[in-house]
Amino acid sequence: MKKDDISEQLMGSIAQSSDAISNSTQPDYCSYSRDKLIEELKKLTDMNLIPDIGDKPELIKAAFYKRLKLEIEQKHKKFLEEGGVEEDFKLLPDEKEQEFKRCYKRYRELKQKYTIEFEKQKEKNYQQRLLILDELIALLTRQESLNKTFEEFRDIERRFRQAGPVPQVKLAELMNQYNTLVEKFYDYVRINKELRDFDLKKNLDFKESLIVKSQLLLDEPDVITAFRKLQDYHEQWRDSGPVAKAYKDDIWNRFKSVTTAINKKHHEFFRKLKDELDNNLEKKLNICAEIEKIIEVPFTSFADCRKKTETIMDLQKKWKETGNVPRKEMITVMRRFRKAGNSFFKKKREYMGMIREQFAENSKKKIAVCETIEQMINPPDWEAASKEVIRIQRQWRDMGPVGKKEGEELWQRFSAACDGFFKRKAAYHKSLISVSDDNCKKKDLMLREFEAVKPSGDLDQDIKTIREFQQQWNAVGSIPPAKREGLQKRFNMLVNNWYQSLPLDERKKQLYLFKNRIHQLSLQESSGKLLYEERDRLIRQLHQMEHDIIKWENNMGFFRASKSAEKLLADMNGKIVLARNDIKQMEEKIKVIDNYLSNKK
Repeated sequence: MKKDDISEQLMGSIAQSSDAISNSTQPDYCSYSRDKLIEELKKLTDMNLIPDIGDKPELIKAAFYKRLKLEIEQKHKKFLEEGGVEEDFKLLPDEKEQEFKRCYKRYRELKQKYTIEFEKQKEKNYQQRLLILDELIALLTRQESLNKTFEEFRDIERRFRQAGPVPQVKLAELMNQYNTLVEKFYDYVRINKELRDFDLKKNLDFKESLIVKSQLLLDEPDVITAFRKLQDYHEQWRDSGPVAKAYKDDIWNRFKSVTTAINKKHHEFFRKLKDELDNNLEKKLNICAEIEKIIEVPFTSFADCRKKTETIMDLQKKWKETGNVPRKEMITVMRRFRKAGNSFFKKKREYMGMIREQFAENSKKKIAVCETIEQMINPPDWEAASKEVIRIQRQWRDMGPVGKKEGEELWQRFSAACDGFFKRKAAYHKSLISVSDDNCKKKDLMLREFEAVKPSGDLDQDIKTIREFQQQWNAVGSIPPAKREGLQKRFNMLVNNWYQSLPLDERKKQLYLFKNRIHQLSLQESSGKLLYEERDRLIRQLHQMEHDIIKWENNMGFFRASKSAEKLLADMNGKIVLARNDIKQMEEKIKVIDNYLSNKK
């Protein structure tokens, strides 16, 4: 097989491995607005010159969707900055995108129609070239002057080159037949050696220039551009005609060597591109697996939900930054990614619905306690109310969380209610200071006046007098804590001295004094607690005395057998009598306490 025939086959394989591209300077479509891009696409389709517009529609499409993606990201960012929730972000139908799709669809229809017509035209061109080859065959059998024959040959050569493209599968055989006939023509007409050498030298120089241009493509950084330019050089090589046999093999091998190097770079580029796409696919599959793993674990708290949402958002961002995947896997992996994302945000919506219900319930509780404190305008017992407010303050955090904005508002309301309560309490106690000072003066005057009073000797009258004095004393009201102890001490001493001066036996005096002390305890704030403590103390003493009496009686049983133990028995018997009297007195005191406790109930 001849070298030029190999060139044609190599050119055919190159042409089949690449798309056609326009070498003209392309506009910067990335700087166009979407409206201008639509207008530009309309203009190109309206021209109805599909072979001349090259890949401009594809560049316009890429620029359009890049601009659309940027606008969507800006809307999404603005939506989130204004307080929107990620899963609530939705895109409305875009009229410009629909218009662009209609224009692009029209371009695709025109291109498809052109392709069909172009294939028909190539078949016509092929038939036309076969007819031209028939003319060349006929030319080889003519007996005409050299000049006329050579002119006809040039015309046939020109018309063959201008006949247009033919089907790729028939190109190699056609060109092989053409080159064979051309070589036969040169041999047949026995052209002038000088003219033939000049023509071969011209072809040799042209092919040398193509080799130089091809070598420059080895330094071209854009592998695709270099590969496509090489196609054009092969077409020019094929159409340039033969060279002298002495140079034919050498010049073809040099051109083939450069072609092999460029093809190797081209194949290496696509191998790396395939590896990159496969790597991107693996990364995106891992992202899908991570999201699916997160979905499997239920939310445990609002903070956990927020943390997982941030993780999902980071994974979605990582997905966008990863890059393209092999075309055959694109739809499958995208569906899996969207399904996982939709499943997560569905679970989040369900969980957030439950959380909002909890927030609403917690909000009701917090509003209720705020209203409770706000209603404590002037409580009858400030100390009890203070304890209740403090208890509510301790329980506030245990009532559970609410929404951030509502939580701040409720906390401000709760704080204001508590501050207002304690300010009113402080104002109340401040108002009591002047009253307490007056009460202090009144009680001091009462003590001085009663100190001048002496018992009349009439027991009933004297007991009535001291009880009226006690009632008057208790009716006066509170006094400052600093003076309370001193005045109360003077009061207790005066009452005790009064009872001591009455003509009563010691037992009755002690009982009156006890009743007086119990009465004073019943007037204190924590009277119930104090009375129960006093009652428990008496019960313990009573039980101890009963135990002692049993022990003494047992001991007396042992001593009765001895004649020298009479004195000891008499002493123990006396102790038992005194203890029984003390028990009776304790029982009377317990009855006094029980009467006060029953009255409090």
